[in-house]
Amino acid sequence: MLAGEYEHCLDGKNRIRIPAKFKAELGDEFVFCRGVNKCIYVISKEEFASYVEDFKKIGKFDRVGQRAVSEFMSTYAVPEEDNQGRMILPKKLREYAGIDKNIVTRGAWNRLEIWSAEVLAEESVEDDFDYADVLAERLKDL
Repeated sequence: MLAGEYEHCLDGKNRIRIPAKFKAELGDEFVFCRGVNKCIYVISKEEFASYVEDFKKIGKFDRVGQRAVSEFMSTYAVPEEDNQGRMILPKKLREYAGIDKNIVTRGAWNRLEIWSAEVLAEESVEDDFDYADVLAERLKDL
């Protein structure tokens, strides 16, 4: 289970380090891809396989569904780690997430989310999000 939050910075060469606690949970092989709400997902290859299985359920001639799959898959990146444990965060993903320097990495059960600290702070101020209300609503019929 991936849980917790860490603040850190992108270095001058656009590299990050995944916190050791999170790397242990993710395993040896993981991918970066576009998340929702302007964040980057970091997903184990095993978990990513479950996303692909779900995508197979979208009709081949469902234009909107296939476009969504294409958008998501176009951001798939396998990070390469250097000998100091750093990996480059791809430009396309950095731009999507609005990441310039300050980063917040959050555990979100089966994935990590990498956020621009500034974007995350704006989201927290702009909306009146109450996670307890949302979870109560989503889980009431389960």
